Amino acid sequence: MSDNGFSEPRRQELLGVIILFGENLRRLFRLVAALLFASIYAKNLAISGTMIFSIGALLMAIYTVFQYLRFKFHIEGDELIIQRGVLVRERLTIPLERIQTVNLSQNVIQQLLKLTGVKIDTAGSGKEELKISALKRTDALELQSVLGREIKQARAGEGEPSDSPEEFSSERNVTLVSLNIPKLLLVGLTENHIRSGLVALGVVWGYFWQFEDMIGDYVYSNMDIDPDQFDEAVSLTSFGLIAIIYILIVFLIASMLISMIRTVLRHFDLKAILGQRSLNVTSGLLKKNSYTIPLNKIQMVTWKGNFLRKIPGFESVLIRQSKSGNDERNLNVEIPACYKGQREQLEGVLFSHEMRGQAFTYSPHPFYRVYLTVIFSLIGLAFFGQAALLIKDMRVWFGLLIYLPVVILWVRKYTGTVTLTTNGDLIQFSKGWLFTSRRQLKAYKIQSMKFRQSIFQKRRGTGHLKLFTAGGVLSMRFMPYPLVEELYNYLLYKVELSDKNWM
Repeated sequence: MSDNGFSEPRRQELLGVIILFGENLRRLFRLVAALLFASIYAKNLAISGTMIFSIGALLMAIYTVFQYLRFKFHIEGDELIIQRGVLVRERLTIPLERIQTVNLSQNVIQQLLKLTGVKIDTAGSGKEELKISALKRTDALELQSVLGREIKQARAGEGEPSDSPEEFSSERNVTLVSLNIPKLLLVGLTENHIRSGLVALGVVWGYFWQFEDMIGDYVYSNMDIDPDQFDEAVSLTSFGLIAIIYILIVFLIASMLISMIRTVLRHFDLKAILGQRSLNVTSGLLKKNSYTIPLNKIQMVTWKGNFLRKIPGFESVLIRQSKSGNDERNLNVEIPACYKGQREQLEGVLFSHEMRGQAFTYSPHPFYRVYLTVIFSLIGLAFFGQAALLIKDMRVWFGLLIYLPVVILWVRKYTGTVTLTTNGDLIQFSKGWLFTSRRQLKAYKIQSMKFRQSIFQKRRGTGHLKLFTAGGVLSMRFMPYPLVEELYNYLLYKVELSDKNWM
């Protein structure tokens, strides 16, 4: 093992006590949140809840001090050793060759205290086995670099290729993407505002129903009207044209603001640096994250776009890493804007050998179009039927004259974009008309394949094909059975022929 500053057991920075106390306090708050919420309606519960939280906070402070003192870590041989635990002592030994990624992060408190957290993920683990919450920035970078070197040496000793996170230097790496505030605002403006607006609408709607009685009592007590007359007036005007236009405008503005704020907070000062064997992505305002992804650990790449982003000409890319079946963590890393040249550069590095050769394209069975048309037509019938009963006006049904042609047109355009293209080495699954999506993966990354067919699909000679990888599942619905059989055998042959490691 090479000499490094982590060969002897060491603690975190002293200011890390504040970080640990904040994390413990957050867990305590979750435990008493229900009691504190109930205290809004009962004064005696407010005193009880406050006292319990105060006593718990004092005990947490004492616990945090012992937690800090009893946490130590060091590198010994080809292993990372962690000693931790207050009431129960634990010695955790992690072989360096099992470490997948070493990532850095900074929340608001860590930024104020000029500290950095280190997160270490290992193969086959459904959780973070190690989280060091408080190191100086220089020490965190040094630990990341030292672990990278030690992992290389450990794997080289076992005859494995060196694929651990490498040290980043300006001579060996290229800045792939760099996003400033104007570019992030453009990304936010071209987000899926329907999704953001529905989230905001759900929150507002939920709070409205919680305080509906309170709002009604306030209106009745401050306005000289009869409650029954007020309810009738509201029911008549809430569906008026002016109210609908007002709601749509507020919905659109709120959606755009939420999208832009969320984009700036998540991707502030984003930089994606492409190295010879790894990709480093750093971003975040309130919480800064730094991810180092070995290129051969990437399982799947997803490109997403929409009709708004076609104007500036960029797509977002979601990079999926390997994870175990019971792993519930989000190990995906997103770059929200890649232009054509950047996209071609990234694809050239990731799939340079797999993009050669003749490719074949597979499309779903025509019954897929019929299936989607029927499903969305039934949804429309239910919606307009409920609206007609609520408003008590049968003219609402005329909305179907607009809705059904739109559904038929959308389904026709959408199903025409659903394709699976492969040359045996690279698989690309594309779909979407207004909102596009392309998933790419190397064939040897496939762990298993599954063909599912219901009784009705069997009569029509169709079925669903699923490709399972360590980074997720790729599903192709309503594929013609002869094509599925051909594709299944072809991919199985290619996977068995390859001697590359899917991890």
